[in-house]
Amino acid sequence: MAAFGDAVAADHPEKAQIVHFGDTVTLAVSVTLDGEGRPQTRVIDPKRFLHCGRCAEICSIGAIESRF
Repeated sequence: MAAFGDAVAADHPEKAQIVHFGDTVTLAVSVTLDGEGRPQTRVIDPKRFLHCGRCAEICSIGAIESRF
């Protein structure tokens, strides 16, 4: 599944926020740049991780909930 998500993100980085695999699996795709400016793609399970508004990184849901 990660390879499919990586391909979607590489072809359409502006549209690759959510990737659907059938009716049962949805993964978020995060495209960031590494230290040398190359795109790095991460596939995230949104049931376990979310994009954190506090630190602008991908954080576990437990870590985000513990801040409130």
